[in-house]
Order: sequence, then structure tokens, then C-alpha cells
Amino acid sequence: LMAFNSIVLFSSVFSHLTSLTSGAVKSISISDFGINSKESTFVDKSLFIKELVEEFGNKIVITAPRGFGKTANLHMLKAFLQLEVDKNGNRITSITDKNKPIKDTPNYKLFSQLKVKDFPNLMTRHFGKYPVIHVDLRSIVRFLYFNETQDFFKEVMHEAYSEHCYLGDSNKLFDDEKDFVRLWCSDKYVEEDMGSLMPGLEKLSKYLFKHFDRTRVVILVDHYDSPVYNCIFDSDSPGSVFNYVLNVVQMLFNIKKDDFYVDTFFMTGISQIEESHFSNDKIIKRYQFLNEHKFVPFYGLLEDEVFDLLGRYTIEVD
Repeated sequence: LMAFNSIVLFSSVFSHLTSLTSGAVKSISISDFGINSKESTFVDKSLFIKELVEEFGNKIVITAPRGFGKTANLHMLKAFLQLEVDKNGNRITSITDKNKPIKDTPNYKLFSQLKVKDFPNLMTRHFGKYPVIHVDLRSIVRFLYFNETQDFFKEVMHEAYSEHCYLGDSNKLFDDEKDFVRLWCSDKYVEEDMGSLMPGLEKLSKYLFKHFDRTRVVILVDHYDSPVYNCIFDSDSPGSVFNYVLNVVQMLFNIKKDDFYVDTFFMTGISQIEESHFSNDKIIKRYQFLNEHKFVPFYGLLEDEVFDLLGRYTIEVD
């Protein structure tokens, strides 16, 4: 409740912040963590990472309304966890011992001044240690026809693979596996059928696991409910397309909790989708908006954070 009231308060004074600096508008709305953390209106929510890694090994879903920092937190988590590589897929860090902290990468500089740095065990065990798959299901298209729906999911998979195109030349993958990566990294993916799309995430997890010497993968999914949500609230979306979207989402993310290649599956969205519609795996840890749970302080702004922001611009509020 305190977080909710603080958001109302922040909304009432937001115009004062935006009138003082054009950077305030940008920094509050953008999701690129590397840029956001350097802005004058940045709020340090990095202890969110500490709470989330305690849940690792599970499928995790956190829901909150639009504008409450879901995407910003997910980008921050990605920057913290991801194993940084060059364009050829070689690790940037010189640290080869998994039990030693990584302090020589660009992402380390982003976190070296944040609250999470005060937990050395957390930094040693988790910072820069995981291959990360990032999937964004945010949809601005209307799902009215099967072809448009298929094109949307193909584009989503193409973007996920495009972050790991170096796998197409990995000496730890078989030729057919490298060919699959090259296909989804190229423009030819548009010609693929849905049979090639469905196992896409599972295959990408396997390839990353092999390339990084049996290091298990973290999958981050933003706006996981967007396609289904759009169908529900679009009166022109046919029921047959709605059922098709449900089926695609279920099959696309049908990665079991105990999947050999995947360590953790983290998803954010604005609504609750029935588990049977989302995954055949019934073991999902859900943290719903307005329920009492440990992630509440990290979505939206707390009262002290609002007044801290105002204090940076010497704004007085009665």
C-alpha cells in the first residue's frame, strides 16, 4: 500500500521533475540499464537481484502494472547475470575460476557503485556467470490472422537468436546445430514453418549450454502475457486465432522446471495467465501485484525514493 500511495504522490509531482530537466523524462521511461543507471533520476533497485537469486532453480513470474519498472528490472538483471562475450563468443573476462569474482568487464563498472556490490558472495557466485536468453513478447500488432501471428512469433525467435549468432561458428556444436543458429540469425527465418519455431528456445538453451562448457542458462521473458492479453481485449480477434496464440505460447515456453540446460526461467507481465495456458509445467512461483511478498519494494517507487528524487531538484512538497 505504501508503494502504491507513493506512486500516486510521484505522479502529482512528476511534472515538476520534467520541467526541470529533459533527462528526467528519458531516464524514468527507458529500460536500457547501462544508460539508465547513469541518469540523474536513477533509483537504485539493485537489491532486487539479491532477492531474486534466492529463487533460482525455479520458474518465476512477477506481475505489476505498466510503468512500474518490470522491464527496467529485467534489463538490470540481464546486465548482472550475463556472461559477457566478444563478437566471436569468447569470454571477455580473464577470470577462468568460477569461484572467483569477475571485476574486469564493462558490466562490472555499472554495478560497482550500486547497493548489490555490498554482497561479495552474491557477486562472486552470480555476477557475469550465466548465458542469458532474453525474449520480449511485447506486441503492438493485432492478432487477426494466422499468418500475422506466425510472423510475430518468428520475429521474437529471430531477435532471441540474434544476440547469440556467434554460436553459428562454435566448435562445440555439431554442423546441423550451427546451421540452425545461422538460419534464425539470417533473414531466411521468415521462410521457416512453425515446426522449426516451436523447439527454438529449447535448442538455443542447449547450444549455449554446450558452448559455455555445460553452464546452465537463465531465460528472461518480458511481457510474457502480451500476445494472449491482446487477443482477449481485441474484440475483432477471432476465437480460433486466440486458441492458436495460447497453443504457440504454451509450446514455445514448454521448458520444464528440471530442464537439464536451464537454471532459471524468469517472466514478467501485467496479468495472470492460467498455468495450463502458459506451460505444461505446473511448478511456477508467482508473485502477484498487490499481494504481500518480498519483491514489492522493487516495483514502483517507495515514499523515501520519491522524496529523494524531489530532493535532488530541491522541490518542496507539503
